[in-house]
Amino acid sequence: MNKIRELREQAELTQTELSKYIDLTQPRISELEHDKKTLKWKEAISIALFFNISLDYLAGLSANPSMNTQ
Repeated sequence: MNKIRELREQAELTQTELSKYIDLTQPRISELEHDKKTLKWKEAISIALFFNISLDYLAGLSANPSMNTQ
């Protein structure tokens, strides 16, 4: 999921640093960034909350990263 890599790089975090913040392993983040595994709902929610973005944006369904729908 390239969106995760994009968000991580914008935040200037390594995979290891991000893994500590969202309670995923570094190898799992690597799998997600390289589309080797499917993102689970709990993981998606953790990532969206950490980066303060909507799930629609994370999934590529919206160009607007805001969680505010108004």
